[in-house]
Amino acid sequence: MRGPADQTQLSLIARRGLLGGATVSEWQDDMRNLEGRQAGVHRLSGWQAIATYFQRNPSTVRRWAAEHGLPIHRPAGAGARKGAAVFAYPDELDDWLRRFTLQGGGQQPVSEARSSSEAGAAPISPRGRLPWKWTGLAAAAFGIALAGPLFWSLSEGQWRPAADGSATRLHGSTEANRELFSNASYLVEKRTPESLSQAVTLLEQLTRNDPGDSLAWSELATAFNLMVEYGQTDAETGYGKSRAAAERALALNPTLARAQTVLADMDFFWLRATGTGLARFEQALALDPSDAQTLHWYATALAFSGEPSRALIEIRKAKYADPGSRAIRVSEAIILLSAGQGAAAGAVLESLIRHEPAYRNPYRFLAFVKLGSGDYGGYLDAWSRRFELTEDQAGARVIAAGRDGLRGGGAEAMIAGMGAAMAVEATQGALEPYFLAHLQALSADMGGAIAALEKIETRHAFYYSIDPAFAALRQQAAFQEALRSMKMPAI
Repeated sequence: MRGPADQTQLSLIARRGLLGGATVSEWQDDMRNLEGRQAGVHRLSGWQAIATYFQRNPSTVRRWAAEHGLPIHRPAGAGARKGAAVFAYPDELDDWLRRFTLQGGGQQPVSEARSSSEAGAAPISPRGRLPWKWTGLAAAAFGIALAGPLFWSLSEGQWRPAADGSATRLHGSTEANRELFSNASYLVEKRTPESLSQAVTLLEQLTRNDPGDSLAWSELATAFNLMVEYGQTDAETGYGKSRAAAERALALNPTLARAQTVLADMDFFWLRATGTGLARFEQALALDPSDAQTLHWYATALAFSGEPSRALIEIRKAKYADPGSRAIRVSEAIILLSAGQGAAAGAVLESLIRHEPAYRNPYRFLAFVKLGSGDYGGYLDAWSRRFELTEDQAGARVIAAGRDGLRGGGAEAMIAGMGAAMAVEATQGALEPYFLAHLQALSADMGGAIAALEKIETRHAFYYSIDPAFAALRQQAAFQEALRSMKMPAI
């Protein structure tokens, strides 16, 4: 039974002229045809939505419908009218694919789907548009009833589903599960080793409670991805779990921008397939142009691919979408460094530190800012504070040696002192991987810097492009060639 609010909304749709040729009686017939289906089953409306479900293009699924009996429906009374809305149900599509394969006719769809997966992201929709195109009162009404809230886009002249992080989360979820998700999301956003481990525990409990919760799988994919970056697990294990969780989320809901974003991030920074990664980021933005995580991670990838101007636009969108995110502000500073705006980057970082002095992430990049401006005391102070917060005694000893050198003989003595301490600590394997690369570059040891970068499997390897310690090396052809061999941009 539809309540008064639903009737008002449908009346508003009619007044806006969205009937598109469908009559109210046709819509009522369609509603009656829906009876008997399980409540809450998601319906794919339009050829593009059905094609996206298979990660193929509309012409392919049209051919499957015509030649192989793909179960496609039309509103009652629409018949074969040209342009009539079509729709399909995921459970029927899955059943058709299983039967098609078992009957020996499935080689074409299965092989096509596999080739699409191997090629990377699915075909990209036009920027800012979802693969749905809602036409007619029946499609709009069913979208409201089954696909969650919609909003009318004046600029696009069509209905669009709300962003994937909104009421999709509430549908079919218990209060206890919503509480788990809320707490886990808070812990993921804190981005500390401890909070990420706790978040994974909560999210794994949530996915056990509700294996069909696509947003929980997507958030779990993000948490595993960040655990690698924060050194809580090795890349092979953490990224493998992250990819599996993201793919599970997308199997449940192909429209989840954040799950696509996690895959894009791994394509770009781990597999170093930068073109594939950027394309997948674009696909995620087409699904949800306002998602803060997508904007944030895409902006970072743009900066490290040599497009700081575009990156600045996207990171500011991310900051406006999520003003409370401190991680976004750190990335803003990184992008400002990539654009050669060291003073502006320093202002962002120092503001963060004033408000959250125990947040360790800004200090590495503040060290870059201070080194670039010739403030060697500030450079050492920034590293020292970072290593204090991370309880990194090996790093602290290197900085102490640099401080002794600076007092006794200036910048050259500082570098020499740090290099000597590095040689001792490196034999113990105790130095943070990127800090080792930084020290090698600071000592003008190209071979050592390249060897250190080659061992880094996370986004940290890309910091060479904003680190003043690498400024001289970045100008050398041999170093640029080494970067290309590592599949990293020579910028």
